[in-house]
Amino acid sequence: THLHEVEIKSHTDELTRFNIQTRDVLNAQWIERNRGNSLADLLKSMPGVTTLGSGVAIAKPVIRGLHSNRLVTVNNGIRQEGQQWGADHGTEIDPFSSNKIEVIKGASSVEFGAEAIGGVVRFSPREFKDTKGINGELILNTASNNGLGASAIMLEGMHGNKHKLSWRANGSLRKAGDSRTPDYVLSNTAYEEISGNYALHYQYKNFHA
Repeated sequence: THLHEVEIKSHTDELTRFNIQTRDVLNAQWIERNRGNSLADLLKSMPGVTTLGSGVAIAKPVIRGLHSNRLVTVNNGIRQEGQQWGADHGTEIDPFSSNKIEVIKGASSVEFGAEAIGGVVRFSPREFKDTKGINGELILNTASNNGLGASAIMLEGMHGNKHKLSWRANGSLRKAGDSRTPDYVLSNTAYEEISGNYALHYQYKNFHA
């Protein structure tokens, strides 16, 4: 059988022709459907990302075999330094607080610093409220195997017209006992996590603080 050649053609614009940045994103809808999972479980669902863990709630991302001080973790625009050390230092970020998770790989990741040779994991909260008023959100999760109970509350508001003052507060609690198999208990798998944060945003014309 004689097979003729196959031509594969691609067309792109000038703005993206030289973009060698690889970016994978978990959007708000996907995170919403997986709120009960730990941060490590969320990260493992992304292509090319595994985790290095030393406990149920202690895990850090691994990209292309690199982790710790070979990766950069950015949370709300601020570098998260705690996960850079040994295996016992996981990523100390509340999974309820992020509205979007990005994994950036490739040569463009070095714009975040020399430590980003493996890649960048960026966590982004939701945008500040831009209409007047106050609203909130309450999330409850439970699991029967280990008696997991998780709750998270978010309140946000915006005040003013010319001088806009926005705020957002998050609080969450996750607590679980030891996990079980049909025949025995998996000892030392219980955990408890408590997290809270508050953010304030001021805007006047094109000035933001």
